[in-house]
Amino acid sequence: MLERLIMHIKNFNTTNELKGKGYRNIISLIVVLFLLAIQSLSIDKLSFLSVPFLLLMIFILVLNIMLLGIRIHLLEGHLWLILCFFMMLFSVLVSDNFSNSIQYFSYYVLFGIILIILSNTIGWHSICLKTQLVFSMTHAIITIISVFLPIVYYALVLPMYSTINQNLIVYWMQNNSYPGIAGQLGTNSFLITLGIAIVFANIFSKKSQKGKIQIIFLLILIAALFLTGKRGMLIGNIIAALVTWYVGPLSLKKTRIFNILLASAIVVITIYILSGFIPALEQTLGRFVNNGDDTDFSSGRFELYEGALQLFKEYYLFGSGIGTYTSLSNGEIDTSLGAHNDLLQMMVETGFIGSVIYFIPIIWVLNRTFKLIRMAYRNQYGHEFYKYRPYLLASLYIQIIILFYSMIGNPFHYYNMLFIYMIFAAIPMGVELAFKRKEQNR
Repeated sequence: MLERLIMHIKNFNTTNELKGKGYRNIISLIVVLFLLAIQSLSIDKLSFLSVPFLLLMIFILVLNIMLLGIRIHLLEGHLWLILCFFMMLFSVLVSDNFSNSIQYFSYYVLFGIILIILSNTIGWHSICLKTQLVFSMTHAIITIISVFLPIVYYALVLPMYSTINQNLIVYWMQNNSYPGIAGQLGTNSFLITLGIAIVFANIFSKKSQKGKIQIIFLLILIAALFLTGKRGMLIGNIIAALVTWYVGPLSLKKTRIFNILLASAIVVITIYILSGFIPALEQTLGRFVNNGDDTDFSSGRFELYEGALQLFKEYYLFGSGIGTYTSLSNGEIDTSLGAHNDLLQMMVETGFIGSVIYFIPIIWVLNRTFKLIRMAYRNQYGHEFYKYRPYLLASLYIQIIILFYSMIGNPFHYYNMLFIYMIFAAIPMGVELAFKRKEQNR
């Protein structure tokens, strides 16, 4: 009888291990496919596949959870996210433009559900970073090719876009700004930045022994970033790299403030010197001083901010409805370009209280990420948690980039950027769950 009981327990544990391994493999595969869908969102002739593709992946994911009997735990961060769901639902009900609001609400809830599912397991982090690095390097290489072999780019990439976007792409390239296969300067710079974040995370965590290859990757990605001509992403990357370095590998050093100041000075001096030899770099830096024929350093953003503040006075209580800002243009205020500031745009769309609720889970995740990185570097849970360093650092870097960009753009209103945020925000939540399970097993 005792032997039979022991055998039953062993079989049960083996079955659970196989089940868990199979589920982690499914999660990893679906994350890869999610990232593939994100790359295609900005391509005109492929974007129509994104929604049904995402829905299919969600269906497969939920089906596997049900069939394997996987338990999904609601964490504290999930509760803040669910509060955000209800806030948006109310915003949809009072919206001035129901179709726009229900579209944003649907995407947000879909991405939020994916976040909740992904944060309940940790086996997908490595394949996520490796896959996105491959995609980012692809974007970078195609961007560089478009500079030196524009004929090849025009023949193979340009036909993937509508006539209107083709004209825009040609115009940008004639003015030495290169949108790559993303077809848009901001999107291209963002997708390249994801690769920079991952390489820095690998370097800072000393995960990869192939340091020279990482440096080559970094140089290619940075060169491609400059070719996009996006000042905001350049500044955002510098800030994110310094903060990630400060919070991560420098956290145990007493001279970290001096190191940050010294590194900042070296970066500024190096970029300035190289700008005299690299035209694309000189042009990008020149936009900080002289933005072409535009005398407004902000490229018209101050006027957009002023318009958003005027609209907020009208919609301060309940807002105009989530996702409706671009449809609010009147004779005095043009909203077609968005507010170029997510906080201001959310204040108009959801009112003051709604905008606070929207950013609560975002700040919560950022704060948790800081704490988890400190725990990982201070060896609080033993050497086995070293492996989480690159994932947490990459998540922090990307969160900082998106939060910085939200002050000068609308990343939380671009579905590809919002989806990327949700995927990488799931990493610290999953690591925190692993930490809690470790504590319970002590």
